[in-house]
Amino acid sequence: MSAARALPAWALAALGALASGQELPPSGHPPIPLLDRDGQPVQRSQQPVSTQRTCGGCHDVATIAQGYHSQLGFDEPASDSAPSGRAGDVGPGLWGRWDPRLGPPGDARADLATWLRLHADLHVGGGPGADLQLEVDCFVCHTPHPNLDARAATVRAGRFAEAPSATLLGSGLVERTPDGLRWRADAFAPTGASPALLGLQPPGDRQCLACHGLSAAGEAPLWAALPTPPAALGDEGLVFGAQRVSDSALNLRDKDALTRPWDVHAARLVGCADCHPPLNAPGGFLESEETRPSHLAESPRRPSVGEFLRSPSHDFRKGSSSQGTVARRLSGSQRDCRGCHASVSHASWLPFSARHLEGIACQACHIPRALLPARRLTDWSVPDPAGAPRVELRGVEGDPADPATLIEGWQPLLLPRRAAPDGAARLQPLNLQATAYWVSGATGRPVPLDRLAAALHQGHAFHPEVVALLDRDGDGALAADERWLSDAAQVAAIAARLEAVGVASPRLQGELIAQELHHGVVEGAFAVRDCRSCHDPGGRLGGTWLLAERAPFGVEPTLLGDATVSLPGQVLRAEGRLTYVGAPTEDSHAPGYGRSAWIDGLGLALLLLTLAGASGHGLLRWLAGRGA
Repeated sequence: MSAARALPAWALAALGALASGQELPPSGHPPIPLLDRDGQPVQRSQQPVSTQRTCGGCHDVATIAQGYHSQLGFDEPASDSAPSGRAGDVGPGLWGRWDPRLGPPGDARADLATWLRLHADLHVGGGPGADLQLEVDCFVCHTPHPNLDARAATVRAGRFAEAPSATLLGSGLVERTPDGLRWRADAFAPTGASPALLGLQPPGDRQCLACHGLSAAGEAPLWAALPTPPAALGDEGLVFGAQRVSDSALNLRDKDALTRPWDVHAARLVGCADCHPPLNAPGGFLESEETRPSHLAESPRRPSVGEFLRSPSHDFRKGSSSQGTVARRLSGSQRDCRGCHASVSHASWLPFSARHLEGIACQACHIPRALLPARRLTDWSVPDPAGAPRVELRGVEGDPADPATLIEGWQPLLLPRRAAPDGAARLQPLNLQATAYWVSGATGRPVPLDRLAAALHQGHAFHPEVVALLDRDGDGALAADERWLSDAAQVAAIAARLEAVGVASPRLQGELIAQELHHGVVEGAFAVRDCRSCHDPGGRLGGTWLLAERAPFGVEPTLLGDATVSLPGQVLRAEGRLTYVGAPTEDSHAPGYGRSAWIDGLGLALLLLTLAGASGHGLLRWLAGRGA
């Protein structure tokens, strides 16, 4: 098929206009018409834009929609039981795993439209939303300033087809009127939407970090990134950005000494897409196992630029992490630290450097501390009337959104993890979080939030009986720290209320979530260089890690089944506090870190035998000398 027949007429017209001297936009993308679902220009039809029709003229949108950002586990249903081992889970991703606001898929409370509305700010469209006209929203990642708030509000309102149009609010192409969205005809040229207004471009760090973390880019001091309420804070306490930590507006301990950037890779202009490119990017092609010959570790064949632009994979290279449960078939597909960095520089100061690098992940030393707060406990046993859990944070005491609150930061825990693709056990820094929630004793499934609300709330407030049960200061209201079931009587009282609304044999259950740290990397001058940080009885391998200051009574959390880390130590409970106490393993034992009784006994015995032998030998020589 010729190129002329492969492209629609409007695309050829746009390319012809460019060839005749029309200036190409800075992004390199030609102007395009925005089309509705019937293929008509939106400025004439005034209908919602369809990315399927608009982008599908040149790009294989159907293939793009198969990427794991759109599917979120929807294409990985569990055939028997989910990898997590949690009752009620039917998949590995955001779709299919337990959501406190929903029952499991298949229940009346978990209809597809409800799921889409609840996850409006995390789902880019396609996948579970394809049948309800929630198309993949290309504008979320491929425009410089997508209106994510307007898009999320539109999806929550159930107007799924309008979501891509709402993303463009503020671009100058569309505006909101009392009658709905209206496309501005004066913003469109004969060849399509004004490139200066649409601004199509490859995704940048800003687009990735809108969902995946906090960004410290530009000259504005980092401050507004700390959200409230605390439940909205992330799991890692890390920031990806080139800005120096000392230039932020945050009240950090010893901030003046933190003259390093938030992440050294960002400071060296390494962006998200440099480490996480599409699988079929011409410069870093990774062929699928389904088509790659079994005798090849990596295929030398590369797609052409034209082939890539026609059908760019939206499965991006990903690392290996305990929390990365979606598309684990791709775990380890990106370059790790050893793929770019030479380790020879460690030999000049690090004893047994090869042994250290074999058993320790690079991040263990190069992410010595998380500077921002992160979740420690998420307690769903008594959610508030707004549906929020009780949250404990590590690294801060007080409200992190208050400018006067001192942010202490925290030192990551080191746990052994089996890492793809080589399967070696390396110590990895992470945040170990505890979660507590109610389950039905009959099914083992988590109790949905609407059943908890029926049992605990009356209108938009707590039920008076619940207030009387937990109001420790007697002020007639429940503060966040009062929503804690501290004894068996309180647990039994809430369980009885759940039984009254139809939950069979409710009981509390706990789990541990290992959130590995891979960003917030520091250069060598700021990395861990003190041997005692690990080779000491109170070091990072054997210290005590606080999981919860006030855990619900009787909860003993365990790791999820799909976690790739192991817990060589033990979880202890004392008066509501949950702690993890580290212990050595066969792979992670460090001299000076722990003591083994039989090794100490053997060493002492050998020492005494050596002293006895040397003393006896000397005595015999002395006696022989006197006799002579």
